[in-house]
Amino acid sequence: MPLQILSKNQFKFLSSLKTSKSRKKYNLFIAEGEKLVIDLIQSGLSPHSIVAYPEIFESHVFLEKKYNDKCLLIKEKDMDRLSALKSPSPVFAAFSCWEKDYDYELPSKEWVLLLDQIKDPGNMGTIIRTADWFGIKHIVCTNNCVETFNPKLIQSTMGSIARVNVYHLELTDILNNLNENIPMYGTLLEGKNLYQQQLKPNGYIITGNESKGISSELIKVINHPIHIPAGQKIHAESLNASIATAIVCGEFFRQKNSINE
Repeated sequence: MPLQILSKNQFKFLSSLKTSKSRKKYNLFIAEGEKLVIDLIQSGLSPHSIVAYPEIFESHVFLEKKYNDKCLLIKEKDMDRLSALKSPSPVFAAFSCWEKDYDYELPSKEWVLLLDQIKDPGNMGTIIRTADWFGIKHIVCTNNCVETFNPKLIQSTMGSIARVNVYHLELTDILNNLNENIPMYGTLLEGKNLYQQQLKPNGYIITGNESKGISSELIKVINHPIHIPAGQKIHAESLNASIATAIVCGEFFRQKNSINE
């Protein structure tokens, strides 16, 4: 069956998904870019619709064969208006959002990232991508973190959003379900040198807000305060939240693998 051209009504509907209100109303999110969209599909996500230039469907024949009724052609001038990117890509797709129930027993078995008031979608997306790289499958976010399906966040995950479970929970629920025996790691100025202590194979790894750091409520429950040592006496005031998370996760991963070798 020949591919259909994106209609005005379809254009209006898909364009509306650039807003949080519509994403919540229709339970759909958008992803743009050939590599990202293909990665999400190959990771098991089923697309609601795929809007692209003809050459994209020619390059990825399986899209037309498997999702023919969801594949829509678009002209470059229309993609410029539909896209949420400054430099539009040749592919715009919509996927269903999802929300899984969180198991509060997870940190007793493995590492779970706990993100506190992360506001920047780029930082959040990079953290999700970092978790994916180091094999961390679960991220808990306090409810005042940026929306999981924000377009900028989705773009910065580079497909990792399909492989990492992200949960949004009330801080009070997180605190009320804490087991006092669970290791709670958080980067604090008075913490111990990250590279000079033996790290546990499970627990929460906490990352705080980009400017304010970890909230006082969570600081109270941190039983393993750590800090990332600087390489010189005069140094930057702080590290970017996603960079700090990557450094900490990298050391946790290194120690885990050195033990298993």
